[in-house]
Amino acid sequence: MKCIVSIGFLVPLFLGVAAGQQPVINDGPLNAASVNFSRPGEPNSNIAQGSMLIVKGQNLGTCGVSVASSFPLKTTMGSTSMKITMAGNTYNVLMYYVVACQPNFPDQLAGVVPSNTPIGNGTITVTNANRTSAAAPITQRRFGIL
Repeated sequence: MKCIVSIGFLVPLFLGVAAGQQPVINDGPLNAASVNFSRPGEPNSNIAQGSMLIVKGQNLGTCGVSVASSFPLKTTMGSTSMKITMAGNTYNVLMYYVVACQPNFPDQLAGVVPSNTPIGNGTITVTNANRTSAAAPITQRRFGIL
């Protein structure tokens, strides 16, 4: 007796497993304006108000590549959003792109920090499909030119 399994059956099965897992921030938030995406604690790693940041990790979004195609930017892209918490207040990051499930690469998100986010130390979280990552530290600074 032969057992034949349809690929059409397996794809949703594996996508369902990936979609149901907790988002994990492995790297970031990174300053998208620095030459080498400075990591927290490195020179030029602070994130300025109104600037773009990048977060890398696992299970951060729906598989594929999504890039904002119109303005104003929205606070969610597909099932993904990012939030910054500073001094007990939460600010929604404006989503620019979501890249997820690419072979040999971590998932990656980019977004713009709202200009009204206060400066100081806080946290950032990623929510995908109603599951939220553990908080990662973020240091918010005013915009400046060196």
